[in-house]
Amino acid sequence: AVVLGEGSGRMIYENRARDLIAKASAECQPLLLLEAYAVAQQLALPQTTAEPNVMQPLSSPEIPLLIAEVALEISAPSRHEDDAVTYRGRMQSLAEQALQVFLCGKPPANQFLARAFLARATLISRGAVGRKGDGLVDQVLKALDSAMRGLELAQSNPRYLFLVYNASVVYWHCARPLLRQGCFAHLLPSMQTMADAVGKLDDSDVDWKVRFSLTLARAYDGAGQGD
Repeated sequence: AVVLGEGSGRMIYENRARDLIAKASAECQPLLLLEAYAVAQQLALPQTTAEPNVMQPLSSPEIPLLIAEVALEISAPSRHEDDAVTYRGRMQSLAEQALQVFLCGKPPANQFLARAFLARATLISRGAVGRKGDGLVDQVLKALDSAMRGLELAQSNPRYLFLVYNASVVYWHCARPLLRQGCFAHLLPSMQTMADAVGKLDDSDVDWKVRFSLTLARAYDGAGQGD
């Protein structure tokens, strides 16, 4: 393995990982994302024989999260590029691995942890595909719980409020399997909380606010709680 020095040497490798992540996202190149993950793993390897079991902290600990986010982006069912289809399963696995690495680092309660909760919600919701009955409901509720944790963090600091919209989009996609008669009750009260958050977004999101409000009304009606 290549021994990485401290300071500027490590920063060069971290910048290399960031460049690979950005290019993988812009050009839908899964192999570049795998290379970025390999660089991140190399950065975390013990660097001295005196402490062979001590993993090195990244000066940019969010790198695994950035990898997970792009892996989810590339592996989305809506992506139909040749490489996206070919590497869909591998990118899904990479997203899970990278997200676990990030969360195992015990990140502070900041915007990156909020984004990690949203990424985890997306991962969990994809596991609902093909499920039925209680299995479907349980999987969706687990995804929604993670999305709501992301929302809570996004609302905890004015600097993170830009993530409220992101949380609402993730929530919407996760909740879709239950947006039907007989299942609406499972979405309450989390949908009310999310709709309240969406209602506080700026006026440029008026269509999204209306969509959430109408769906919330349907949820209450479907759950037998309409006025």
